Amino acid sequence: LAIHFTCITRVKLYLYSCPKTMERLIAVDKENDHSIREAITVACDALDKGGVIAMPTDTIYGVAAKVSITVGVQRLYSLKGRDKKKPLAICCSEISQIYRWANCSVTEEILTNLLPGPFTFIFERSSHLNPELNPGVQSVGIRIPDCAVCLRLVSQLGAPIALTSANITGKSSAVRVEEFKELWSEVDVILDVGPCNQSDDRRGSTIIDFTLPGKFSIVRIGSTNGDFILLYDILSQEMFDQISPITSAKVEE
Repeated sequence: LAIHFTCITRVKLYLYSCPKTMERLIAVDKENDHSIREAITVACDALDKGGVIAMPTDTIYGVAAKVSITVGVQRLYSLKGRDKKKPLAICCSEISQIYRWANCSVTEEILTNLLPGPFTFIFERSSHLNPELNPGVQSVGIRIPDCAVCLRLVSQLGAPIALTSANITGKSSAVRVEEFKELWSEVDVILDVGPCNQSDDRRGSTIIDFTLPGKFSIVRIGSTNGDFILLYDILSQEMFDQISPITSAKVEE
């Protein structure tokens, strides 16, 4: 039985009760600033307490935890059944933040031409990152999605989030919250903005490895559409060499 509560701010909280757990789903009106602000406040509160949230990006829905809180990061692996050897990407709200969390090996012009956007850039990680995030891995994937709700959340949180796709490992990615209902009981807050994209594309972001200076490797082609042509055009202008073919089209986000 769903009990509906409507706040003055038009944020709707849908509480679904079952014998063992209770989930919170917040329907966010993307056209209503009050709705976005109130929803983000609830989500940030959960993240600050070591919680896990489900949220939209510019490609697919993701689950996230605050990078600096190890217990939250560990929950991401548990709820997805994800191999702990597979590193998690992080999400920032501004390009300037990349330089704190990674040793950026590309020009600012490349970053500003492609971000925010449906890309994950892999760089050497910096010492500022939580050492319990992807221990033993010398690189880090960084996202700045072209998604207002996502960017506002990370900005208000004041810290990066660890981000991975909202699905059980091996299952299809989700562009609507109804498509990952099996995870609802495992997260603390779900931000529902409707479909992430209008094309029903579930490929996630395009992943580019920049860990070797002056070179790049496409790890996965994702939901880039025309942006993929832009990517090659910009990198070729900057004299980057592609050092290897695409390694996999099924690398999990």
